[in-house]
Amino acid sequence: MKALKYAAAPGLLLLAACGPGDRAPGENAAQPASATASNEVKQTPSASRTDLACDYPVDGTMDTAASVLARFGKQARRATIAGPEGMELAGVVLWPGDPVREVELILDDERPGEHIAGLRVSGEKSQWQAQGLGIGAPLERVVAANGAAIGFWGFGWDYGGYVSDLGKGRLEQLPGGCSLGLRLDLAADDPQQGEGLMGDSAVRSDDKAAAGRRIFVDEISLNWRQK
Repeated sequence: MKALKYAAAPGLLLLAACGPGDRAPGENAAQPASATASNEVKQTPSASRTDLACDYPVDGTMDTAASVLARFGKQARRATIAGPEGMELAGVVLWPGDPVREVELILDDERPGEHIAGLRVSGEKSQWQAQGLGIGAPLERVVAANGAAIGFWGFGWDYGGYVSDLGKGRLEQLPGGCSLGLRLDLAADDPQQGEGLMGDSAVRSDDKAAAGRRIFVDEISLNWRQK
């Protein structure tokens, strides 16, 4: 099932959705982590590290478009990023064109200085993970990582698949002060053709309609909220 493009996650800062793939990808393998950079001067990120964190690959509390472009060099470029309902957002793309490493950064248009408001990753080849969850991770693993049932929007519309409620679970707030956003999708070969999971309605992971269905992570985002 292919969800609609240009959707925004309710309640999350400047999130914009990419169009998911036509099939459920296999969950991507974890990669080893490298040492983090110092607080004052961020080092060029390691090519082997694939765990997203509030301070990696960027730190939205400190980083700006200028600092990211200076640190990443040729591995970063300014870009216009597809936003909600056809909006165009100012951003920076890291590792552009690399389906394994690419990260989209969205700039904060409400704060002077082109600070980073959020980042997102998607695509079945992406190796990025957050809190042990990668693209393709099944719903059951998301719930286990959270330690509580979650709520999400039904599929097949602009906001389809966005996780709207983490139930005060472990994923509610990440170490470092940023928040995690997830968008789910339903496998294209769902034998029930989406019955009970479609449209502008809230769904819970522990609902009977979600039991045994192939629902998986399609997009991961981090967001830095203003205090």
